[in-house]
Amino acid sequence: MYKDYNDVMARFKELGIYDHFGTKKEMKELPNLLDEDEIIAFANSGIIDGNTILMVCTQKRILLIDKGMIFGIKTTEIPLENVIQVSYKKGLMFGEVHIDVSSGKRTSLKQSPKDLVEQMVKAIKEQKDLLNSSNQPDNVDNTVDKIREFKKLMDEGIITEEEFNAKKQQLLNI
Repeated sequence: MYKDYNDVMARFKELGIYDHFGTKKEMKELPNLLDEDEIIAFANSGIIDGNTILMVCTQKRILLIDKGMIFGIKTTEIPLENVIQVSYKKGLMFGEVHIDVSSGKRTSLKQSPKDLVEQMVKAIKEQKDLLNSSNQPDNVDNTVDKIREFKKLMDEGIITEEEFNAKKQQLLNI
């Protein structure tokens, strides 16, 4: 979808992202890191562990990109399904974005443009909600279909009622 730096810059312009302090190298690398079907929902820059980072939210994940002068590139991927909570904090000049994941780890993007932190958190929440809503019906329908299949096997005498009930409990996580 994004073939080069110009495509990324056009998308940033569409999203109203003009402040990308110190992340030009990361933005140039971004088309190589995104999947063909990934769409940038929002992006922001800031500092993590003393390094300038480009944080990018797509419909699948949050990418943290650090393209160093000497060491090459370092990326961290946070799948949206692993995000438990996102929050932000604004100071006088800068803001912070905090991401808590299911493993208990917290990632904090600091010294971020304060006018972008709220938008970043909003974009992450929206993409996570979209992901959850698109996954939910399929999972429920799939579970119901599997239970019906096992019920049919029980009715045909292929499995016992105890085996059916055990499988049903397993599928329903009871």
